[in-house]
Amino acid sequence: MGIWFCKDGQFCEITIEEDIDETRSMKKKEKKKKIQPSPTPPPPPPKAWWRGTLVRRTLLHATLRAWIIQQWWKMTLAKLLEKRKRAALESYAQQERAVVKHVAHTPAILPFAPCCPHYSAVLALA
Repeated sequence: MGIWFCKDGQFCEITIEEDIDETRSMKKKEKKKKIQPSPTPPPPPPKAWWRGTLVRRTLLHATLRAWIIQQWWKMTLAKLLEKRKRAALESYAQQERAVVKHVAHTPAILPFAPCCPHYSAVLALA
């Protein structure tokens, strides 16, 4: 005859036979029943060729990232230079237009004196 109960989170069995009390823990029974698995050996360290492959792959990725950044920076500088050239050209063109407008609105200063024989020819051209 056996009685099962829980004591401190462990199941216990009390067996009464011929006025002898015997208490056994279920964990002890389970330990006897369990067969200890053989410990697995640790995995071998990575091979040298695999380490080399990982290193080369990492270096390739780093090189590609650096190249992408360099190309982006080169393109950004080219755009900035183009904007500066455009601004300088527009400024120059605006100044030239202003000079042309100013010259067109001012009276012509003739390089010849009225006493010059070519004076009448210059007036005809103007």
